[in-house]
Amino acid sequence: MLNDPASLTETMAVRFDLYECSPGVLLDEREVAAALHVSRKTLQHWRAMQRGPRFRRIEGLVRYRAGDLVQWLEATRG
Repeated sequence: MLNDPASLTETMAVRFDLYECSPGVLLDEREVAAALHVSRKTLQHWRAMQRGPRFRRIEGLVRYRAGDLVQWLEATRG
């Protein structure tokens, strides 16, 4: 949502290349949303619909492995 200044700031707060991360690095929802250029709400929707990249719940917290994200990106490229 580019018109929403709050989500734009949140998305721009973290920028990094998933391909440069170690595959075992665990990323939180905010980091993944920024790396994939989607909103946190989109990630939440994907999880609810059992779509999107693989994730884990660790003590109630949602985490994504960088390697799983890269694998998902490669599989979804058109």
